[in-house]
Amino acid sequence: ELLGHGRFVAVTVGGRPAYLTALADAARGGEARSVEFRLRRDVARNNERLRPSGSEFIWVEMRCRPMEQGADMSVPANADVEVVAVLRDVTDRKLQEEALAQARVEAERADASKTRFLATMSHELRTPLNAIIGFSDMLVQEELMMLDMAKRKEYAQLINDSGQHLLSVVNGILD
Repeated sequence: ELLGHGRFVAVTVGGRPAYLTALADAARGGEARSVEFRLRRDVARNNERLRPSGSEFIWVEMRCRPMEQGADMSVPANADVEVVAVLRDVTDRKLQEEALAQARVEAERADASKTRFLATMSHELRTPLNAIIGFSDMLVQEELMMLDMAKRKEYAQLINDSGQHLLSVVNGILD
């Protein structure tokens, strides 16, 4: 698969800078490097390696390091340094990371929705309850407040309206 063109042509365009940089850094710096990128992999048809039926893209982790030069590790500055690179398929891990990120986004969205719902319901339930409690307290203390019949009727109507609104809100929640 590698004969004639190497692995570079299979590296996606977006992954090529990281791929080349890791190899160059390993050759220049003498230290091992690690990088992740996407790679095109030919898919064989009916297990025939010579006639690929298409391509799929996978995530790979490449670890590369300079090849040992023997007992004397001193290499002239202008000499070519060979690099050993090992590629490992990490597609499953990347898919799990993406699923986890998506689940986190969904959980945050659900939490925000719950917060909005609770804030709205808190207001929708407390407002009519406060009216019911407040006006019914005024009717209970009728002697102290000296309410005439028109005021008592008005307060009773406000209590009824608030109760109807509260019933509507509760029915909407339950539905």
